[in-house]
This record gives sequence, C-alpha cells and structure tokens, in this order.
Amino acid sequence: MPKIDDANVELMDDKQELMAEEKHELAVDNPQTDSHLSAFSGEVTSRDVSIPKIKLFHPQCSEAGDGIGRMGDVLFQGMVVGNESNPVETIVLSFTKTYVERLPYGTEERPRVYTSQAAYAEDGLTFKDIDETAKLVVLIAKPDKSFDDTSEEDMDFMFNVELAGKKWALGYLYVRGLQFKEAITPLTSFLALKGFENGFRPYRVKWTPLVCSRKSSPNTKFAKWKTAISRGSEGQLEEVMKLPFAEALA
Repeated sequence: MPKIDDANVELMDDKQELMAEEKHELAVDNPQTDSHLSAFSGEVTSRDVSIPKIKLFHPQCSEAGDGIGRMGDVLFQGMVVGNESNPVETIVLSFTKTYVERLPYGTEERPRVYTSQAAYAEDGLTFKDIDETAKLVVLIAKPDKSFDDTSEEDMDFMFNVELAGKKWALGYLYVRGLQFKEAITPLTSFLALKGFENGFRPYRVKWTPLVCSRKSSPNTKFAKWKTAISRGSEGQLEEVMKLPFAEALA
C-alpha cells in the first residue's frame, strides 16, 4: 500500500498559511470486501480520500461566518470539539516537519517549501526567512460531551474508529511559526529521548487552546496550542498498527 502522497498541494482556507499547507490525503487500495457482492468498483487513489483539519477558532475562519465557535474553541468538521477547559486528546500517527518561506502579508505568491535547512540555504534563504512547520496526522478522541448543538448520533457518525475502548476520528493538525516552538518542540524533544521508531503511537498527546493578547496590541486576541504527552493504554501501539489505514501512514 502506498504512503501518504505529500506532493499533492491544494489551497484551503487562510491564504498565506494555506498556500504552504498541503491537504492530507490517505492512499488506499481498492477495497474488495466480498468478491461476489462488491460495495465499490473502480480505481481509488489518494485524491479520493481527504483528511479533515483540526484547527483553532479565529474570527476569519469559515466556521465563524456560520456562527460556529468562539475564541478558544477547537473546531473539527464544522463542530466544536474542545476548548480551554476541555483539551482534545489525540494519538499522533505521522509527523512531517518542513520549512516554509516567509512572504509579506497579502502576497499572491506561493511560498517555497523545503524539507531541510540545506535545501533552503541553497536558495539563498536564512533561518530568518522561513517558518518551521509541522503536519501531524492524528486520531482525535470523541469528546465526552457536545459543546454546541451537535447531536450524539452525529458525533458517533463522525467518530467512527473504535480503539482502546474509545471512539476516534482521523484528522490532522498544521502548526507553523511561533506556535511550532511552543507546541511542537516539547513533542520532538520527547521523541528524541524516547526514540523515533514508533513515533507517538504508543502515547497520547493532549492539545489545549490558550487565548492570549499581543504585547504590541493588548486588545488583539489570538489562540495558540499547549501540548502535553501521556502514556497510552495497554496494547495501544498494536491496536493502532492493526487499523486498516495504518500501513499508509507508516
């Protein structure tokens, strides 16, 4: 089974960030559950399966226009799944670090994306010219309660992966710039000490949104992530590796 294809780039919501962000797609084989009664026929490629984004609310996001969420909320598939008092719990399945060229606000130019410091240095860029980014494909745990008017039936429909006695959904996070240092560096430091072989799959990462004020403009609010790592459940790694899409994320 092929791996996630990071070469497919598709623009999403926030212009500058999104011009650098890649839409995560899961590479899957053509499912044939029964040779006599096939539920699906035809070729299925990575472009046919997309992974929804987990994101922090901000006033310019599409959900804000629909009246969904407020500052400090975590959004996923058009609903609120966490807030400052209720962090979201995840199992990180894959982690990709890149360096994205920093461009002036509002530019129409697509930023260049690099996988190593040597690569951007070859183009004459320095560390001041780029942002560190992380793309994490995760399993996000179903919240214990609804934070909006989403019904329990809709929640069960979206969180349809059963693992370790909980229900989960497949999603991804994209963290860039200053947020990388605060949210991601603790994770990479943890991995460096524990070893990279199985990544975070034996562990769980909680993401808590924090609402802050800018020093230069105290009335301007923004949200950022705070991360915490904990031990996973007994046998979690083995259960994760048995998931039907695990091989594509290896």
